[in-house]
Amino acid sequence: RYDLSYVSGKNIDRVTRNGWGTLDRFLQATNATTSGGQPACVNPANGCVPFNLFGPNAANSQSVAWILGDPNELFNKRNRHQDVLSLVVSGDTSALFSLPGGPIAFALGAERREEFGNSLFGLRAGNRNHLHTQGARANLSADFALDEYYGELRLPLVKDLPLLKAFDVELAGRQSKHSRSGDYDTWKVGLNWEVTQDLRLRGSKQSVVRGPNIGEFFGAAVAAPITGTGRP
Repeated sequence: RYDLSYVSGKNIDRVTRNGWGTLDRFLQATNATTSGGQPACVNPANGCVPFNLFGPNAANSQSVAWILGDPNELFNKRNRHQDVLSLVVSGDTSALFSLPGGPIAFALGAERREEFGNSLFGLRAGNRNHLHTQGARANLSADFALDEYYGELRLPLVKDLPLLKAFDVELAGRQSKHSRSGDYDTWKVGLNWEVTQDLRLRGSKQSVVRGPNIGEFFGAAVAAPITGTGRP
């Protein structure tokens, strides 16, 4: 049996953060004094409107609007694009030979995967000039390609014996060539013991490697203390 497929997918999302405010404007608006008996910003630049911190809904709507600023500066637009080409050939050895438990089943495959992604930030989302988190974030654009080749075998060793209704061994291996993570091999060994029609025991041992995705490759590094009095 042969299975040849090509899959292409694209995802675009845009996130706008409403109500996050502007840190610089918040600090400017809360640094207030009085002028002629009326509240006023110590620094009146950019049309500052003083913000009253004390009491529920104490601040007027003009002050809130001035601190919130333009929400269009708080967007994050992300684009992801993936192409996958794969070929799988599978079957069994029934036309040639069989083991005591039946013919050997096999699958051979090859796959090519390419991924691209970028992330664009608005002015305040990029420099994080808002009330929730600080620290600049840069726009990013990244891509990688992955070539993989694999084979799988199922060996039915015996069947229809006392306490051995079926006993199979599964073997698998995969070779991966990652344009950024390098080359690596993975494997699997599995046992399938059908004791009776109502009882089956299974076990496997395998190695697994996962290459980072686009965001993990090119996103900002994050550190969290986990020793002493530090808490992540």
